Amino acid sequence: MKIPFTPLLAWCLAVAALGATGCSDAINTASFARADLARIDYDTALTAAQQVMHSRFASVTVDPDASTVESRPTFFHQKDSLTGQNTYRRHARILLLRQEGRLWAFVQAPVERLDTSVYRQFHSSSGRADYDYPTPAESGDLASAQQRQVWTRVRRDHQLEKEIIDLLLSKLQISPHP
Repeated sequence: MKIPFTPLLAWCLAVAALGATGCSDAINTASFARADLARIDYDTALTAAQQVMHSRFASVTVDPDASTVESRPTFFHQKDSLTGQNTYRRHARILLLRQEGRLWAFVQAPVERLDTSVYRQFHSSSGRADYDYPTPAESGDLASAQQRQVWTRVRRDHQLEKEIIDLLLSKLQISPHP
């Protein structure tokens, strides 16, 4: 007997899969540079992280509940051999986590390329056989111009991550590990 695939069946399968795998708020720190802050007090580390980020970025957001210090993006332009001049943005994030009785600083500095026009060109040429008009969400009528921007992560700025970790360790008077 063949069971027809319906939206209800899809929803039931999704709920079953979620129940089997569970929900997790755990952050995958594999894509972060990291530093062992030893037995430094959390509040001291958070204050130092904020000072370090302010030394590198004009605007910083601190969220003690999420244990993060994040910069606002800085923008720059760079030539690309394929598409010519592109706009990029770089930002950084420090995440403080206690693991096995030690405080760790995880630092990530992604570099992203503005790809809105490329995305729109691809999306408009992909064709739509099932209906003629885009939904308000697809056309962008429900979003601001900033929300409609498409940013593609192209790499991590490993040098900036290292600089942030070095500054943080220096501020906390911890010698870097070899």
